This record gives sequence, structure tokens and C-alpha cells, in this order.
Amino acid sequence: MSRSRRGFTLGELMIVVVIIGVLASIAVPQFNRTVRRGRLRAARDVLLTMFAGERTFQAQNNSYQKVLIQSPNATWLMIFMDNPNLAGNSTGISFDVADPTATTFTARACVPGAGPLGAVACNVAGAQLFMTIDQDNSYLCNPTPPPPYTAADCPP
Repeated sequence: MSRSRRGFTLGELMIVVVIIGVLASIAVPQFNRTVRRGRLRAARDVLLTMFAGERTFQAQNNSYQKVLIQSPNATWLMIFMDNPNLAGNSTGISFDVADPTATTFTARACVPGAGPLGAVACNVAGAQLFMTIDQDNSYLCNPTPPPPYTAADCPP
């Protein structure tokens, strides 16, 4: 009696697992780098929006403003950008305007330093400055950003 063999051998399955592992080891770091760069480009876009808002406010009021968003109860809130899909493991980026005057302002994007993750204002101990833009539309990205970011992640 002859038996027909169906299925894969253990060796064939191991080769497939090794190939999948090699592909994943290449794809996952690239995916993480792409996500970081995307978040930083979004942060740059928020800074450009803040620049436009500050210039508009200055044109109407002859000074720049420190406040960013007015909540329904008339208290002022800081802008905070985070990824809700990574709850608990996400490093938020916070934005503020540092000491504006009638003729100057600097909008800042900061990330938390060491310690618990979450919303961190730029003026809180441990926060690390990441990007700035000023009244002259001069954009600056920190050449030594805090982990997990790298200088190569800075948007142009």
C-alpha cells in the first residue's frame, strides 16, 4: 500500500519562518522611522500654523499672544499632539509660545524628557526643545534631539 504525503516538512517550515524573520527585521525599523518622521512633519505644520496665527493676531492687535487655544470655560490650553493608537507608549509633542513681545515671538515644540510619558509643556522640567519658529519664519530643528528621535528625523 502506498501512502501519499501531504503537507510541508519541518525544514521547509523553518526556512519560511527564517525568511519572514529577516523581512520583519528590515521592515519594522523602517516603519518606525517613517512614523517618527511623519509625526515631526506634522509638528512642523503645527508650528507653521502657529506662525500664521501669531502674525494675524499681531496685525490686528499690534502685539503677539502667548495663549493658543481658548476652551469653552475661557481658560487657555496648550496644544498637545499625540498618537491615541499608541496609548501609554506614545511620546507626545507639546507646543507653546515663549514670552512674546509686541515685536517678537518664538513658537516651540517640545517632547518629554526622561520620566513618565504624557503631555509636557515646554517650560516643565525635563522637557526637551525640539523645534522652533519665530516671527521672521526662521525654523530651527534641534541638531541633537532627544530619543527616540534623531537629527535625520528633522523635517526640512
